[in-house]
Amino acid sequence: MSEVVETQNMVEPSNPLVREPDYLEKQKRWKERKPVTIDSAVPEDEENQTVIVESAQTLKRRTAVSAGRAGGVYIPPAKLRALQAGIAKDTSTPEYQRIVWDALRASINGIINKASEDNLKQVVPELFRENLIRGKGLFCRALMKSQMTAPGFSHVFVALLGIVNTKMPEIGDLFVKRVIMQFQRAYRRNDKIVLNAIVMCFAQLINQLIVHEVGALELLTLLLDKPTDDSVDIALTFLKHCGARLTEVSPRGIYAVFESLRTIVSEGNVNIRTQYAIEQLMAIRKDKFQEYPALIESLDLVDEDDIITHDLSISEKHDIEPELDIFRFCPTFEQEETLYKEISSEILGSDDEEDEDDDDDEDDDDEDDGD
Repeated sequence: MSEVVETQNMVEPSNPLVREPDYLEKQKRWKERKPVTIDSAVPEDEENQTVIVESAQTLKRRTAVSAGRAGGVYIPPAKLRALQAGIAKDTSTPEYQRIVWDALRASINGIINKASEDNLKQVVPELFRENLIRGKGLFCRALMKSQMTAPGFSHVFVALLGIVNTKMPEIGDLFVKRVIMQFQRAYRRNDKIVLNAIVMCFAQLINQLIVHEVGALELLTLLLDKPTDDSVDIALTFLKHCGARLTEVSPRGIYAVFESLRTIVSEGNVNIRTQYAIEQLMAIRKDKFQEYPALIESLDLVDEDDIITHDLSISEKHDIEPELDIFRFCPTFEQEETLYKEISSEILGSDDEEDEDDDDDEDDDDEDDGD
């Protein structure tokens, strides 16, 4: 009897290859369904059509702006230029100003990267044609980045800054503040590599008379107050590159610094290698820094009357204005661009007149030699 009950309660296993009726019915309904289109989903009225058109235009603008090294959807170059040309028709839009900002950044970076001792006179007019008032943060950032990448060319980069500083001293002031704050940050972190690059830049700022000599003496006092091998090495690097200029403008100050170095050697506060480096620097000083001149003739491009010197403390905090490195929409964009064109033409016009005067002087000298 129990076997009969168990047989009745057993359920035959379903065949997995046979579809259930419910599944077949659902599949049939799915195939017979009508696809939903935009026309059927959205009523055809003017408001919805306007929304669709505006959304498409916004998408195109965002795509055109975001397509680049910062990421975004890839667009073929020809199509990208066409989209950007459409945006360029309206100069009051953030998208257009963003394109101009990116172009300004790329142009400033390119000009700084190609600057050298031989072509500095040709590079300066190109730089002044760019809107340095709007892009002064970009200029300072690019200049510092290039200098940190190639500290051996610090004299070239600072010479370029020296020319800009005569026409726009607020840019020189901002650059010096950023160098000082970067020095303070690296000094707190004991980052010797960064400190060496910064003091080479600061030494050239002293050589170009962009920074007052008091800042140099303050820096040396900070490094030699509690001497260590690293701090003395950094001070020696700084003195090598600006010792000639400090000897001219502050002979008493440079004498006090070398007396401190003699005391360090006599007391033996540093290792033998550092003591030997100090003796080498004293020999360089005895030769009047002939191997490390204050200015190279090809980079001495600023008249003494046009030099503007900034007196900033090395130990104080300064506002480096980081917001200048970020794009911001400007409601008075066209007026500022027009104003800078006038300033640029005035600067370049004065430079051209000076070049013509120099050429006339050379011609007069040649005529005198011929007579």
